[in-house]
Amino acid sequence: MSDAPVLILGGTFDPIHFGHLRPALEAMAAIDYPQLRLVPAARPPHRETPLASAEQRLAMARLAAESDQRIEVDDREFHRPGPSWTIDTLQSFREEWPQRPLALLIGEDSLHQFNTWKRWRDIPQLAHIVAMHRPGKDREIPEWAKARATSDREELKKQLAGRFFFAEVSPNPVSATTLRARLKNGEDISGMTPDSVIKYIQQHKLYQNS
Repeated sequence: MSDAPVLILGGTFDPIHFGHLRPALEAMAAIDYPQLRLVPAARPPHRETPLASAEQRLAMARLAAESDQRIEVDDREFHRPGPSWTIDTLQSFREEWPQRPLALLIGEDSLHQFNTWKRWRDIPQLAHIVAMHRPGKDREIPEWAKARATSDREELKKQLAGRFFFAEVSPNPVSATTLRARLKNGEDISGMTPDSVIKYIQQHKLYQNS
């Protein structure tokens, strides 16, 4: 399985929670990929500075991944200086795995901002683009993706990169903003993130003053 396909999900993960994990696993099943790589952003270029340190966010992602052997956490962005640009990360993956199909998982919000990303036109040369789609929302394919769009998941395994695919996922109300707000207010976050992550947050007194 050395050339098995890999689904890649990058994020700030401040902290990681089931709103990241469950839709990602559903998307992985939708495209029939065997492995999910979580890639915490060391220095997110489009967001405010995370409240937890890079090392803490990485540790929480690793704890969350322990519950499912299909999930691996990748720390390559921590070994690269400067902002954590998606294009640089995908180039690194492609250099490491020249014969593996790769797919980048993005949310619907990111989908419609995709053409503002650094070197966005080059990204489909390195990986397929899989956009999460929730029931009840229109499937609006951006102009740049129309020629790449497919509803045949087998194409995402036969080709190394270059296709666009909508993956149906269930609605999930959990967000990092909501989770942090509950922690700040001293409220329970059970069921919002794995118990191991909750324990880590409590031990390190994270997000209490966010």
